Amino acid sequence: MPVSYFTTIDDLLAPPLHLVKVNRCNIENEQVLYCSLDEASAYWETKPKYGDIITVSRFVLKDGANSICSVIVPEPFSTENFSNPLRLVYSLIREFFVDVFTLKVDRSRPRDYIFSAMITSEQLFYPIQSVDNIEAIIYPSVQRSGFGDNIAIRNDIFLQKYNFVSAETRFILEEYPDHDPKSNEPTTDQVMASFYSYSYNPETGKISYNFKVDEIFGLFKTFQNPENPQTRIDNGPSIPKNIAFNMSDPEFVIPEYMDEFRHKSTVREDGTEANEDAESINTVIGVVGN
Repeated sequence: MPVSYFTTIDDLLAPPLHLVKVNRCNIENEQVLYCSLDEASAYWETKPKYGDIITVSRFVLKDGANSICSVIVPEPFSTENFSNPLRLVYSLIREFFVDVFTLKVDRSRPRDYIFSAMITSEQLFYPIQSVDNIEAIIYPSVQRSGFGDNIAIRNDIFLQKYNFVSAETRFILEEYPDHDPKSNEPTTDQVMASFYSYSYNPETGKISYNFKVDEIFGLFKTFQNPENPQTRIDNGPSIPKNIAFNMSDPEFVIPEYMDEFRHKSTVREDGTEANEDAESINTVIGVVGN
C-alpha cells in the first residue's frame, strides 16, 4: 500500500494487540496510547526525518470528562525529606519512579523499559475495577530532556474521554541540527503547506476528506524535493510559516465543541483581530508516521 493520508481513527490510536511491544508505559498485550501535551514534545518523541510524511492528530478533553492520572514529576530537594524515616522512604520511592520513567532507552533494547512498564501495567490495568483506578500516566518528555510532558492513556477509554479535533498531514523537508529542547518549535521544518481534516464520524470511525485530497497529496509530495528546496521569507511573527489547507469533507457538520476549540480571537499589535488555533491544557497531540 503506498504512503498516503490516514482515513480511520484506528490509524491514529494504539497499534493492534499483535503488534504491541514493551514500551515505557506498557508490557506486551496492553494497548496504551502515547501522546504529548504540546506539539514540540510530540516531535521530539517521534523524531521525524527528511522525507517522512507524518500525521499530527489533535484531541480535546470532552466537557465534564476527567481521568485519574498518576503524575511523575521530580521533587525539589528539601531538608524535610530527611525529617523522619517515612518521609525519607517516600522521597526515595518517588526518586526511583522519576528515574525509571525518564530513563533513556535505546529503541533496539525495549526490554530496558521493564521497570516503568511493569509499574504502569499495575496501575493502568489493575484487575479490580473501581472508579478510582488510574487511567493515565503523565511523565516528563525524555527526548526533550524534561522540558515537556507526555501522557500515556489506556487505549480502550481514550475516545470516551477525548473528542477528535483534526488530523493534519505534513511533509518533512528539513531536520534542525542541535535543536534546543527548551524551544517550542518542532524539531524539523516541513513543506510550506500541509492539509488537514476535522471530518470524523464516531459511528463508523472514518475520517473523510474533500474530493481533491488525492490531488493535493500528490502536489505536496512533489515539493518534498531536496534538488529544489523551498526558500523561506520571514514576514514577521503575525505571518505563519506554513499554510494548512482545510481538506475536510464539505458536507461534514462541525460539532459545537470543535468550533469553540479551533478558534480563539486575538488582537494583533495593529489592533486588528485574528483567529488562531487554540491549544490548552486539555489538549493532547500525537504524531504518527504514515
